[in-house]
Amino acid sequence: MTAAEISERKESPVVGKIHALFRTHRVPSPSWPYDVSADGNLFLINSMLQSAVPDPITLVVNWDAELKKR
Repeated sequence: MTAAEISERKESPVVGKIHALFRTHRVPSPSWPYDVSADGNLFLINSMLQSAVPDPITLVVNWDAELKKR
């Protein structure tokens, strides 16, 4: 999420310095996946959880032989 300084010159908007506010992992969406509070200090963002460690994958081999034992 970024912010930009906006000013006006001869009744036309001028974009000034742009800076990063924070990083997000937003959910891809055709609509706005976030909202901002009226005072501009809070953001509500629909985002994906990012795990620090990926979930392990369990591979079960020879499972049919184990079923025959039961």
